[in-house]
This record gives sequence, structure tokens and C-alpha cells, in this order.
Amino acid sequence: GIFFSSILLISNIVSFSQKLPPGTIKVKELDLFIDKNELKNIDWLEYLYWLKKKYGENSTEFNRYFLTDVALAKSVKKYQSISMYINKYQQFNFTNLIMTIKKYQQFNVTNTLTTFNKYQ
Repeated sequence: GIFFSSILLISNIVSFSQKLPPGTIKVKELDLFIDKNELKNIDWLEYLYWLKKKYGENSTEFNRYFLTDVALAKSVKKYQSISMYINKYQQFNFTNLIMTIKKYQQFNVTNTLTTFNKYQ
């Protein structure tokens, strides 16, 4: 516990001194911060919980991210819905399919990886 807390504190101090949000790196050309690690399903659930708590269950902000692409839901055939897939306990540490697919739809993969590796 103490060792882990010390590591966490040191990493937060380094991020603060570099003016970076914790756990991120900066892509200079875009003035954008991206996560160092891939997003897991449990991270996505935490984000949805925060959106629901802050904006409410019927808000545009919550529903825009909660409702997913129909094609993605169809690709996860053994689950009746994508939320069943995400909420399944064994799937918590899997890479989040929603974020991975959207990332590839929105960004040019080659440029993103080149930029990411350049600033790592």
C-alpha cells in the first residue's frame, strides 16, 4: 500500500510539474492530451457513471456516449446488448471495443501512431 501510494504520488508530481493531466502524454501539434494506456471497460463504466451523475440519465451528454453504434452491438452476438457486454464482470479489464472502434473511425491510424510514438 505505502509503496504503491508513493509511486502514484511521484507520478502525479511529475505530471503536475510538466502541467500534464495524470496518466497522459501531450501531442504537441494538436495541443491535445491522450491516455498513456488503452481504455478498459471498467474505465468506460466509470466515465458513464460520472456523466450520469453530473448531467442526469436523460441528458444529451449522457445518451450521446451511452448509446452505441448498432453495428458494434451486432458484432458482440452472444450478448443481447453492448451494455450487457461492458457490464459483464469478466470483461472489466478488456480493452473497450467502443473506444477502439471509434478511435479508428475518427483518426488516421498511421498518423496517430506516428505522433504517439514520436512523443513517448
